[in-house]
Amino acid sequence: MLALLVSFLGVVVIATKGNLLSFKFENPFGVALAAGSSLIWALYWTLNVKDKRDEIVKLALNFFFGFVFILVAAFSSASAAIPGIKGGLSALYIGCFEMGITFVLWLKAMKYSNQPLMSAI
Repeated sequence: MLALLVSFLGVVVIATKGNLLSFKFENPFGVALAAGSSLIWALYWTLNVKDKRDEIVKLALNFFFGFVFILVAAFSSASAAIPGIKGGLSALYIGCFEMGITFVLWLKAMKYSNQPLMSAI
């Protein structure tokens, strides 16, 4: 719980530009989106521990359906464009290393943890 509090305190420090006592946000909507996103991700990963399917299968399905939804959204937009080689290689790197392998390792760590965050839910 202490680590969770420190993490959210870090969000407050960034959002207030280090002026914690003012609690004045330059972009309150952006701060709300960031905080909401972090809560959704935390819930997703902790509840995902209860899903007993193979981690790689779960991630593959999540990425597949996410990719399909992104394609539909991109091609229904008037400004859809195919990225160049630099953008494509960057997306491949992020998909493999920052999203794929690290998420598999995270899920395995959560699975083998004695007390994953919010295990009381």
